Amino acid sequence: FLVPPAAYLCDGANVADLTAVEWSAGNACDIPAAALQRALPNAQRISIVGTHWPTDDESSATALSLFRDLRNLRRLELCSAFRGYIHPTTIPTSFWNGLAAASNLEALDVNHCPTLPGLGTLDPGNFRSLRSVRLEFFEPPVMLADPGTFGFLAGLPALATFSVTLKCHASVAAAMQKFFVAGGQAAERLTELVLHGWLLDEPTIARMLRTTTSLRTLRVSVAANAAPDGGFLDAAPAMLHTLIVTGGDALLDGALLSNVARLSHLRHLGLKTFGRAPHAATVLGVLTWSCPNMRTVQLPADAGAPGVNEVSVAGSDGQPVWWDLVGGT
Repeated sequence: FLVPPAAYLCDGANVADLTAVEWSAGNACDIPAAALQRALPNAQRISIVGTHWPTDDESSATALSLFRDLRNLRRLELCSAFRGYIHPTTIPTSFWNGLAAASNLEALDVNHCPTLPGLGTLDPGNFRSLRSVRLEFFEPPVMLADPGTFGFLAGLPALATFSVTLKCHASVAAAMQKFFVAGGQAAERLTELVLHGWLLDEPTIARMLRTTTSLRTLRVSVAANAAPDGGFLDAAPAMLHTLIVTGGDALLDGALLSNVARLSHLRHLGLKTFGRAPHAATVLGVLTWSCPNMRTVQLPADAGAPGVNEVSVAGSDGQPVWWDLVGGT
């Protein structure tokens, strides 16, 4: 059911039969308090974009949550929702109570919703199917400054993919205190980790990576004015096969490339710098011999073209794969 009218969500006789809800109301519309109190036991996907928390008298008198009885929910997506641009408001901690019964939830995607409360009111043991969590923000959020959020994440029994933005000291401290800890089972189970945030220096990233012993894919952003040498990669699991590093004026200096070359099982590499780029021949020449399983390399557009047959990377069959960046092969 695409973009259900507010009146239908509030009073519709068969709302409980909905299998999907997509609400994209725009920044001028509040989601009605009466709609939030409806049970959606058959909804498998809920997507809410650009709406506001209700501001009527009913919302202030009721411990509102994001709907009720979400027992069959598989995916929840919240994007630029409940931000309070027009009516600044505090979202109650009861917001997440509707997920208490969402034992089938597989993916939680929260993007740019800085006013939402932390996840600490939920019992992670109820979410045995939750494998993917994405918490990304353009500004420091309430949710990630709450250690309870990372305590919840640390208790998830099936978490495999985690993407997070850490843009304030409180968020970094909470993550290090509750999630990225030695022996932390959720961190150890991660196979994919995405880290954003200008406060993430290389020692902090290294401390995080030491707890992620099963990691296969790492995507990390560094500050635009940083000059990382890739020392944090010493802490990366030996079996890492995908690495994407973004940012840094001197991101692709020789020191970083040397540290990348230590990851002998690497298959896919992306280096995206805001400053100058290295010559493609330099990068590929090093990786040809150090990373024999390399399949793809993504470099900035101004990395230069080495010419046909100048650089090769061994393919999965052990035979050279010739790089022709002029011809696009």
